[in-house]
Amino acid sequence: MALRRPYAEAHVVLGFVCYKAGRLDDALRAYADAARETPSNARAYEMLAGTLTEIGAPLHEVMKPARLFAELEPGRPEAVIPVAQYLRDIGEDAESQRLVTGLINRQMDAASRDEMGRYGFRILDPDSLVSRIGEFAFQLDLLAKMKLLGWMPPFVMLLRHRRRPSSTAASSNTGAPTSPWSTTLVKLPASRRSGSA
Repeated sequence: MALRRPYAEAHVVLGFVCYKAGRLDDALRAYADAARETPSNARAYEMLAGTLTEIGAPLHEVMKPARLFAELEPGRPEAVIPVAQYLRDIGEDAESQRLVTGLINRQMDAASRDEMGRYGFRILDPDSLVSRIGEFAFQLDLLAKMKLLGWMPPFVMLLRHRRRPSSTAASSNTGAPTSPWSTTLVKLPASRRSGSA
């Protein structure tokens, strides 16, 4: 089905409908048409890369639209991290570092503009981080060391975690609502700067 200009978003929707119907070749064509028609359409590149992955295309082919997606959405971890990892794997360390540094700077800027961020608080939501326990521990360890070395501005970390309901809490009829979320304060020490006592 051919759509006339300027319907880049319609091409994306058409691609999604074709994808859901199992017509992956038609979906690829629709996403490619959307990207060609409007080169700034990040969603078209995202869907194109995802569909190429689905059909088992070689990684270097998947990364062509994925790289454009990462360039158009430099503040989205789901766009940047896979591309940065790929670039690092193929030896393009400088480009990988540029993407990740931009992502981190954007996230830190957004956090500092946040209502709580203005007061020096950062809230980590484990649902948005790597979920493997070893990698999560490693990320927290790196964060603490970067603060100790003075590589990051001082702030207080709040780590939010989901509390599992206990059988005793579930059986008690206090009438008070219980939240599945609780907040654990992880206060990292102030950074050490040269000349400080």
